[in-house]
Amino acid sequence: LTAMEVCYRLGDELLHIGRLEAAESYFVQARKLAPGSPLPYEGLGLLASRRGQPDKAVSLLRQAMQLGPLNFLAHYTYAREKYLLAAGGPTVHPLEREAAAEIRTELQKALALMADFGPAHHLLGFFEMVQGEDLPGAEKQIERAVQLEPENQSYLLSLAQVQLARRDPAAARRTLEPLRLPYVQPEVRAHAEEMLKALKAGT
Repeated sequence: LTAMEVCYRLGDELLHIGRLEAAESYFVQARKLAPGSPLPYEGLGLLASRRGQPDKAVSLLRQAMQLGPLNFLAHYTYAREKYLLAAGGPTVHPLEREAAAEIRTELQKALALMADFGPAHHLLGFFEMVQGEDLPGAEKQIERAVQLEPENQSYLLSLAQVQLARRDPAAARRTLEPLRLPYVQPEVRAHAEEMLKALKAGT
């Protein structure tokens, strides 16, 4: 490994265990050693995302893209942060064609590099559900996320949402019922209860 790669990998390890300040120092050192490499910008972009700085994350990851190939997590993070910025708030709405195409492409790149990455399947499915152009495809993506990470109960909420969007309330009800059990995370259980009440009121 070169000195830059050593700094990058140390920073990456520190980022994964939550030592953000130490990770940043190694990423900055890596950038000084090799300003033309995408790796330091990738690391700094992932760090910015971890800190809840979507603007900075998108900017740094875009710089990394311009310098060379990225790993699957960088493509996914770029798409996620870009989507957060494009959505512009808690109310989710369809994006304009150009912005939507970029996010879709980055998620597809992430999955091409790591086909079994559940969060990318979930985000792509949720994104396609909101766009409303390919609801069967959206359902398929979220179902895959559920298969890959059955312990992630929030994925079932998204699956129920896309089933409702596809006008299949019976399927949504079957998806939501297990989320009423006592072991389910309280916030997920509460959301499921709300959706089931709305389903009952609509029948």
